[in-house]
Amino acid sequence: MTPYFDPAKKDIWIMLSVELVDYLQEPCLLIGTTDVTGFKAEEEKLSAHAFLDELTGIMNSRKGLNVLSSLINSRQAQPFTLCYIDINGLKTVNDRYGHNKGDHFIKAICRAIQKSLCEEDLLFRMGGDEFIILFPNQPPEAANQAWAAIQLEFDRNHQISRQPYKLSASHGICYYHPGMNISLEELLEMADQEMYKEKRSRRHNPCTPSFQK
Repeated sequence: MTPYFDPAKKDIWIMLSVELVDYLQEPCLLIGTTDVTGFKAEEEKLSAHAFLDELTGIMNSRKGLNVLSSLINSRQAQPFTLCYIDINGLKTVNDRYGHNKGDHFIKAICRAIQKSLCEEDLLFRMGGDEFIILFPNQPPEAANQAWAAIQLEFDRNHQISRQPYKLSASHGICYYHPGMNISLEELLEMADQEMYKEKRSRRHNPCTPSFQK
């Protein structure tokens, strides 16, 4: 019996089952077919979800770090700028308003960053309150411009949001070019240290981030 094929489907996956049988005292192959396109579609969805951050829906650290590692170790490596981001005040939001508000805080930060990036830029969540932006083939100036746009988006969100806190984050930038004798871990550490320089300077400004009493 011939299985039904839907011409509207772009790709059709068929599973073959083969069995050696005797037919009229002759060895024959009995071949059966099963359309498993639906199963493959679910498999692909599960595979995609394995690389997504559950809270924000963006790329997770597993996939993001694999991308960075591939860029650094490629024989045709290209320059890029890395921006390490750490949310300011997440613990305060969690303590004052609860973890549901904290999750909302993280997602709002993520959306504001996404709105400020170009299509070729790559954003992923390292975990907790940390994010990384990859700017392929871009100098640090491009990352600085993007960060300025992100700050404007934070301010815009505060003007229209009824939340009792303002979006705020610290960032650190480092530049990679082919030929640099540096590992991925060392590159991330450089960006992380730059980020903490900014975070330490913010501690002298009690208005960042601001909270309503």
